[in-house]
Amino acid sequence: MYYLRAQTYTDIFRYLKRKVLPACYLVCKSWHTAAIPLDWEEVTLGTHNISLVKSHLNKFGHYQHFKSDHLKKLAFKDYKNDGDLYKFDKLELLALFNQLPNLNEIDFSRTNYLEEYLECLLYADMQHIKTINTGQLFQRIQSDLLFSVYYKFHSSITCLCLLYDKNTINVDSQQINMLSLLTQFKKLTKLVLHNENDIDLTPFQIQENCPNLKHLAFFSQQQISENVVQHIIDVNRRIDLNFISSLTYLDLHIPSLSATYTKYLIDYLPNKLTNVVIVITRQNIFTWMDIVGMELALKFMEKIGDIQEIFFDFVRSEKYPVLGNGRKHMENYFKLHNAFRKARKNCRMADYYDPDGKMKALGFSFN
Repeated sequence: MYYLRAQTYTDIFRYLKRKVLPACYLVCKSWHTAAIPLDWEEVTLGTHNISLVKSHLNKFGHYQHFKSDHLKKLAFKDYKNDGDLYKFDKLELLALFNQLPNLNEIDFSRTNYLEEYLECLLYADMQHIKTINTGQLFQRIQSDLLFSVYYKFHSSITCLCLLYDKNTINVDSQQINMLSLLTQFKKLTKLVLHNENDIDLTPFQIQENCPNLKHLAFFSQQQISENVVQHIIDVNRRIDLNFISSLTYLDLHIPSLSATYTKYLIDYLPNKLTNVVIVITRQNIFTWMDIVGMELALKFMEKIGDIQEIFFDFVRSEKYPVLGNGRKHMENYFKLHNAFRKARKNCRMADYYDPDGKMKALGFSFN
């Protein structure tokens, strides 16, 4: 194999497990050159190596073992009972980041020092960060701190996970409109937004301002303003409703579906969507049918029935009882079920939730 190009070796080694790659180092110079970039594309700093990294940073001012153009993803992993033994201070972390010119993904989802490390990122001399993974921890930290870090890398960031509250967009002590800020994230392809601040914010407006989005997850416990939704419908009735959008995945969690919002979804769900999750948190399916009327409900079912993978679920809580009022409700329910099936060639199944021996919720999960 001595006559193969270096890139060919690299392409072959990509099929190997990472634990096998070190053995390739020892075969020959060509294999070493091709294998080491793959093995060092991703590194996790945990209890097994943090002390070593810290000692080199403190002794030499830099850590040559990490000084590499190959490293693209860096993850931090520590445990609560470790104390501060495995915690980087600000100078150590900045020195480490400065050795990684091509780092584009940072994973903070398994560290207990998320806020401290995010503050360090505000001072780091890095230009190409695409993803900062905080897992579910983003809901526990100061929203303005996380957004400030994201905004520092707005020219390169591709993924945002935000809790949008009254403090989120307090940039430089000035309140700025969220939609205006999102337009500055030119390379954004994934957005997870927990909206606790703006009842006028809709997924359609986000799509318009972020046309490169492929994945949008929108969570809200506030009912979206009916006036805003009606305005969008009225203004855009005269133009092409299928505006240019790259969106393929939509995850929508909202309190209820009004007739206006149901029509809005029928008109504005992009045709390129392949995966949709819709969860209604404060309304049962029978109430929804009564509010919107069967004609509109059936149109909605037919619309989402064309989507490749769809999960549509209503609340399952004692506070919002879901049992129908007699035969008419159940007949209408199965009409909705048939509207799903009519739009599909393959056989699909409705999910019935019965956790305690009696029906508490009805939903649809077709894929």
